[in-house]
Parts: sequence; structure tokens; C-alpha cells
Amino acid sequence: MGIRKAVSAFLASTVFVLLLSLLFPLFGKGGSIGEILHRIGNSYMIYGMYVFPVVLLYGTLASLAAEWITRRSSGMRRIAFSGTVHLALGALFGVFTNIGFSLFGLIGSGLFFLTDEWLRACVQHTRYWERIRNTSMVAPFVLGAVALGLIWGFEPRPQPIDMQQAVRMAVEPEGTVNAMFPDTIGEKRGVIEGYQVTRTTTAVKIAEGTYRVTFTERWEKGSERGENRMHYLVEAGSVGADGGEGPKPPYKRISF
Repeated sequence: MGIRKAVSAFLASTVFVLLLSLLFPLFGKGGSIGEILHRIGNSYMIYGMYVFPVVLLYGTLASLAAEWITRRSSGMRRIAFSGTVHLALGALFGVFTNIGFSLFGLIGSGLFFLTDEWLRACVQHTRYWERIRNTSMVAPFVLGAVALGLIWGFEPRPQPIDMQQAVRMAVEPEGTVNAMFPDTIGEKRGVIEGYQVTRTTTAVKIAEGTYRVTFTERWEKGSERGENRMHYLVEAGSVGADGGEGPKPPYKRISF
């Protein structure tokens, strides 16, 4: 009986996780076929992290308890009684954790009960039982490998950006020093604490979709002059500092 319960737990968990992934995929709705498959793969892995341990531990113990409670019954009476106990213990899981999980507990326990009753009949046919047992134990891992393949194979690829998009990405967010520079290739002039200040934004293409954006700040006041440069490597979804040259300005940087 113990082996049958373990197989029931594996099989019911696999079916439950697969149904949740297909009917209630995480991380949004719609999109291309690739995006949908990517979400299904992610959903299978995330749902599986929670469902498999709960069903294998709590579900198996609950089913064993139902088996013991109904041990003196037989026929349809045993089936009805056992089904009721399974559902009650499944709903009770929500009381121990979160009441919102009671519905999932009911569905999971119902699947466990139906699977266990089906396997009870299959045990009598040794050849079929061995096939079902072996398949049920391997299925979660095979589907897990398929899910990983969907995640990696359909990982959204960011579209390459153009030079102007790279500049805007480097300038953002507001409230930073970078945001004080032109958000397009060019320059702007102003006066800060008596210094004539020129801020220039330039960009150079390094590779397809990758740019080096440079912010140059020059200042002049009488015979005092200086220049500071900050470089950034920008590509789709990524902005990284790439060094700089020159001293910091002798004034407090403000927008103009």
C-alpha cells in the first residue's frame, strides 16, 4: 500500500501542476506562442516547488489516514466514505495554512483520491501496474526537463536599440547627474556660480545594439577651465558605467 500511495502522490502532483500551469499560467496573459510557452514552463517549475512537497507529505499522510478510517468498509460504501475523508482533509489544509488554499486542497485531494482508486485496480494487473508505477515516478522529472527547455528555448530576447534610445537610457532616471545632460546627441549651455558650463552628450556605436554614451561637462571662469567626462556602455535592458576622466566640477551641479 505504501508504494501505491507514493505513486499516487507523484501522479496526482504531476497532473495537478500541469493543470495549474496550463489553466492558470503566471506572469501575464496573451502574447505570442513563444511567450505563452515560456510562461507555462515557468509556471510548471514554480507551482511544482509548492505542490509536490505538499502532496507528497501532507497528501500521502492524509490518504493513509483516510485508508485507516475506512478500513472496515467495503464496496461503494468504502469508496464514498474514503472520497469524503480525502476531500475533508484536503480542505482542512487551508485551515492550517491559508483559507484561500482550501479550494486547491479540495482539488488536489480529489485528484489524489481518484488516482489512488485507479491504481488500486491497476495493482491487480502486474504488467500494467509496473508500467504505470515506473512512468509515474519519472513523469515529474521529464516534464520538469521539458519546462526548463521551454524557459530557455523561448526566453524573450530584447530587441536591439538604436543610438537615440541608448542616449535616453543613459540619461534616465530623473534626479541623477546624467539627467542634467541633453537627452539627445548635442549640447546645452548655462551658468552656475559664475562658471560658463557646457554639457555635451555624444554616442559611438560599439557593436550591433551596443553603444558607448559619453557625457562631457566643460566649465570656464576667467582663466580657470576644466573638463569632466563620464562613459557608459548601453544595450537593450542594460546601462553600465565605463569609466571617466577629469576632475569633478568646482561647483554644485544643478540643472539648467
